[in-house]
Amino acid sequence: MNRLEDKILQYIISGKVTEDHAIDKEIREDPSFDQTDIDLLNRIWSGADDLKDYQRAPHDTAWQNILKETGIKPNVRRINQTGLWMVAASFIGLITLGLYFLLQDPYITYQAMANQEYTLPDNSTIALQEGARIRYLKPDDFAKAVTREVYLEGQGVFEVIADASRPFKVITSLTSVDVLGTVFRYRTEGIFSESENLEGQVRFATNDGQNEVVLNPGDKASFDGTSMDVERYEPPPPPPQPLVIPTNNISIADLIDILGYQYPVVLEFLPSVQYSNVVVKVDLSVNNLDTMINNLVKDPAIQIEAIKTSSGYRISSLAAEPSGLVPDYTFDMMVTGVKPNE
Repeated sequence: MNRLEDKILQYIISGKVTEDHAIDKEIREDPSFDQTDIDLLNRIWSGADDLKDYQRAPHDTAWQNILKETGIKPNVRRINQTGLWMVAASFIGLITLGLYFLLQDPYITYQAMANQEYTLPDNSTIALQEGARIRYLKPDDFAKAVTREVYLEGQGVFEVIADASRPFKVITSLTSVDVLGTVFRYRTEGIFSESENLEGQVRFATNDGQNEVVLNPGDKASFDGTSMDVERYEPPPPPPQPLVIPTNNISIADLIDILGYQYPVVLEFLPSVQYSNVVVKVDLSVNNLDTMINNLVKDPAIQIEAIKTSSGYRISSLAAEPSGLVPDYTFDMMVTGVKPNE
């Protein structure tokens, strides 16, 4: 009996054959088994798993179906010096019996040999880091489960398909994450576990129910076997707004209010003066009323009728043709202390 047959037999006798593919893990970690042994074992498991009638078929028939499914040729070896050859029936019976017990396991276990994306039966995806291992119910059972559960060892970024009627839960040795539809990173190493929420909202909790926290996007929480540490995401401050320097584009209506506010005694506006939203460019930094009136009179874009009085000026009209300018200074700005461009 070769090493691979012997190892499978040990697991069947010990009753460990159904324990989460423990034999697969041991063979992968045992340097005495080469990649050929691992590939053979995986082909047998995968081929058997693709067959739907393994529980109903007799062992011999099941094994022949597995051979046909996987393309594996029966193991043939010389057992004496007389030149007699025989099919290794013991190996066939052994593997068939082992597969019978293995296939009672309702879970699929998968380990990433490199960084890769893995798709679950509900089309949720996991970006698995090399060496990460997941376990979940086979597709038919996964689709019927009230809660979609995935067991994780290592690190994966989960992008979960939303389904409000069927919560999604990722479980590690000491902690778990509950979600309805979100993107999050989950990492476990020994007793340490860490979850970082990237989108949506998740609940990170210890399996004993002693600690739990709701994580919003950017939040991160970890558990070291004793205490839980939470890092809340603080968005960076918004960039400073660019300084707006008025160019003294102002509507006729705001210009009337500003001049009336600045020169309440020496400047009089008659009822004939009409408020207008037409925008003109005026040098509002001028502090002398005579200079201001002269500038308005000289501006060809502005029509103003101003009469000099003993106390100041009387304005009977103030208007302008549409200019296409956009106002950037108003009466309200002046009242709140914003200075015009000088």
